[in-house]
Amino acid sequence: MGEPEVAGKGIPGYYKHAYKVLCPSDNDRIGCQKFIKAMSQANITREQIQEVWDKVDTRHNGSLSKSDFYHALAYVALCQRGERVHEEVLRTRPELPEPNLGDMDRFLALPEEHDLLVVDFTHRELEDLDFIQITTEAKKSGTVRKHQNYNVYCRRFKCSVVRRYSDFESLDDKLRKRYAYRIIPSLPGKGGMLSPMKSQSQEFIEVRRKKLCQYLTSIARHPVLREDPMMVAFLSESDDIKSKLNSISKTQRPEWETSPIGATPLEYVDSDAVGTIEKTVIEMGPILERYRKLEDLTGRMVARRAQEARDWLEMKEWMGDDTCLGEHVAGPQWNTIQASFKKTAGHLDTLHERTVEQHMRESDGFQNRIACFVQMLEAYLDMMERRMKTVEKDLGRIKSKVSRTTSALTKANNKGENSKLSGKLEAKLLKSMSSEERLEQENDYSIYCLWAEGKLIKAHFAQLGTLLEEIASSQMTGMKQLVDTWAKMTPGVTELVEKLDIYCPYPNLRRASASGPSTPISPASPF
Repeated sequence: MGEPEVAGKGIPGYYKHAYKVLCPSDNDRIGCQKFIKAMSQANITREQIQEVWDKVDTRHNGSLSKSDFYHALAYVALCQRGERVHEEVLRTRPELPEPNLGDMDRFLALPEEHDLLVVDFTHRELEDLDFIQITTEAKKSGTVRKHQNYNVYCRRFKCSVVRRYSDFESLDDKLRKRYAYRIIPSLPGKGGMLSPMKSQSQEFIEVRRKKLCQYLTSIARHPVLREDPMMVAFLSESDDIKSKLNSISKTQRPEWETSPIGATPLEYVDSDAVGTIEKTVIEMGPILERYRKLEDLTGRMVARRAQEARDWLEMKEWMGDDTCLGEHVAGPQWNTIQASFKKTAGHLDTLHERTVEQHMRESDGFQNRIACFVQMLEAYLDMMERRMKTVEKDLGRIKSKVSRTTSALTKANNKGENSKLSGKLEAKLLKSMSSEERLEQENDYSIYCLWAEGKLIKAHFAQLGTLLEEIASSQMTGMKQLVDTWAKMTPGVTELVEKLDIYCPYPNLRRASASGPSTPISPASPF
């Protein structure tokens, strides 16, 4: 595939070099943050950068393709020359202008996973990372009692695997040990041996299936967690998964010890990262409560739809019951009326099926979406609380220990005490300082993770618009199906009304002759 053109002109070598430097993997994607970083030495205003971005972000997903980027370079060059930013201006030129972006080679030092490290993703890009679907299998007999299997489909690996709840537990436990400072939602509760009736009920199994799907979806769409070998194996390998997870886990250490940026994580965060984290944490509590209310609201909407489906089914069964209108009451029209009732019951059955479909759209759509987001918010706050209880507390304790040991060593040296005591204190101090250095490294990495995970949370806030879009779409689809069903049902109902017109005490009035008034009838009962 050849190079794209801009305004009908060939691409200058400088454009190709700039793209190769910013996008060495040639994956047709340059993130927003990397683009802004590239423009930092272009000597144009933020307003001009925003104008250029608005013109070239043709996919509206927060990143630029190669063609978009080439257009951006041309528009930046026009901004630098004080000319109007428009393709018509480019067409009047014999060749594309060359922008001045400073030393582009400064980007060669960036790691290949730069976009991942600075979390340069939009909500739609995160959603496109994967799709997970979980369905239930028939229960299998176990040593003590039957257990539930789950079919897990993953779009990324284009395969399905069978998993038990205990497999999810094993994955969750090992991921939390390796990724102490990443957003990992909570697993749904386990029925347990003490509540066998509850854990084997269909309602419980269905609720847990949904929550397992939400849990796995959140991890499969996490830019870092999805690449972990344990997660890859869980979604793609059909062998004994517990043994596989144990084998992988034995070779892994905590993320902060093995990350390529573990030694200098704060170089990748914004200058005001700590302040941003503090403000985010303060705001997150009230935000979580508001989204919990939205989750309750959507839950009530879905519950009403489920009840509506059950009501239509009950009404269908009532209409199909021969005893709803006795033969003596219906008289000679009994067989005809009975047939009409059953025909109407058939339409009500269709109405019930359409309502069930609508319930599934709402449950698997916007209700599932908001539930996933609430779990992410809860996991973020849990992560912050866990950090405060572990690394911050340990770091404060070890600093105090270093201070006390240093003070004791100074006093011992001043008093001229024996070298054996001083040697012990020096060894203790070195050990404490080594522990402090490790904790400082872990603390810095935890700050980086809190900053990075906070950016993921902010990216996911954009799904509020998608949520409203799904509500509107599902309601329009459902209402159209219901209207179509009612339209098919109406002629039969009208016919039934005519057949049921046996209760009118003055039947002859309807057949009155136009030639004159009919003879009065005694208001006797038609029975």
